[in-house]
Amino acid sequence: MSGLISAHDFMEYLALYYDKLNEHHDSDFVEFKSEMLSLRQFLGDFVLEEKNKTVVFDEVTKKKEYVKYKSYFTHAEMFFERQIEIQENEAITKLNMKLDMKKIRKYLTKDFNKLFYDTVGKEIDELSKYFDVNSKFLMVGCGSMPISLLHYTTRYPNSTFIGIDNSSEAIGKAIELKNKLKIKNLRFSLYDGVAYDKYGDIKTILVANTVIPKKRIMNKITQSAGSNTIIFMRIPVDTGHLLSEDVNYTTLGNRIELLEEIDPYKVSGSPDDLLYKIQVLKIK
Repeated sequence: MSGLISAHDFMEYLALYYDKLNEHHDSDFVEFKSEMLSLRQFLGDFVLEEKNKTVVFDEVTKKKEYVKYKSYFTHAEMFFERQIEIQENEAITKLNMKLDMKKIRKYLTKDFNKLFYDTVGKEIDELSKYFDVNSKFLMVGCGSMPISLLHYTTRYPNSTFIGIDNSSEAIGKAIELKNKLKIKNLRFSLYDGVAYDKYGDIKTILVANTVIPKKRIMNKITQSAGSNTIIFMRIPVDTGHLLSEDVNYTTLGNRIELLEEIDPYKVSGSPDDLLYKIQVLKIK
C-alpha cells in the first residue's frame, strides 16, 4: 500500500478479502491462511502509512457493510489463530529435547507470534503490581499455545494458574504442551467463558483479545466474581477492531472500575495494528 487511501477504497479491499476468505474457509486452509496474512498486512500497512488513518477508519465504521465484515473477520481471525497455534504446538511437542520459555520462541512460526511472545513478557512487568502470588489466576481463552500462561508460570512458579477454552482440541493440545514442559503449577479445563461457574474463586482474571463473545463473558465475570477481583481485559487497537471484539467497560455495570490502561505500543516498542491494549479493571 502506498499513498492515501479513501474510506471507499478501504471498504473495497474489505469486500475482496471477505469474498476470498469465504471461498476458502471450509475448503482450503492454505489459501485461507494466505488471505488472512494478506488481510493482516493490509491492515498493518494502513496503520503505519495512512497519516489520516483515524478520520478514514471512523468513516469506514459508519458504512453499512462494516458490521458484516467485522463480524466475519472476527470469527475468521479466531479460526486462523487456532490453526496456527495447533501447528506450532504440534511442532514443539514432537521435539525430543528439553525446552524452556526462551527456546519456545524460536519454534513460533509467524513473526506476529514472536512479537506477541516478546510483548507478553514486558506486559507482565507492567502488571506485576496487581498480581497476588497467593491467589488463583485464570485465563479465559487460553488456546492450544498458551504463551501468556507459560510466561506467568515461569515468572511465578509457586502460584496457581488455570486456563479455560471452549475448544476441546485446544485444551487437549495445551495439556500435551504443559506435560512436555513439565509445568506443575498450571492446569487446563474445557469451559466456555460464559458458562464458567467458578469466577468467585479467582482473584486475577485475564481475558484474551480474540475471545468471542467477549461482552457476554465480561458480563458473567462482573456478575459472579468477588469484590476486589482484578481483571486484565485485552481489547483491540486501531484496525484490530476488525479482527477482535471490543468491550466498553462502562457498559458492564456499576461493580467495575478502571484502574489503568496499558498500551502495547509503549510496552513492546513495535507498532502493530493487531496488538491490543490492556484495561486493568477491578470489581468493587
